[in-house]
Amino acid sequence: MKNTTAINLNQLNLDVVAGAMFYWKDSHNAYLTYAKRERARKQYFLNKAAQCRKEVADLVSLMRLARVIH
Repeated sequence: MKNTTAINLNQLNLDVVAGAMFYWKDSHNAYLTYAKRERARKQYFLNKAAQCRKEVADLVSLMRLARVIH
């Protein structure tokens, strides 16, 4: 199911977006560390890391779009 939430880019707080991006990057690094340590659950943690990369990419796109509009 596709997310159809509308975002008003004029009201977007870029500091909050940057904070969320830091969270996802940090989580990505943590999941990669867990994947190295726990071989039994390696694929699970690699999948979680991939999801984090997707979230960061989405936030980067959102920030670029917001900066073009402002």
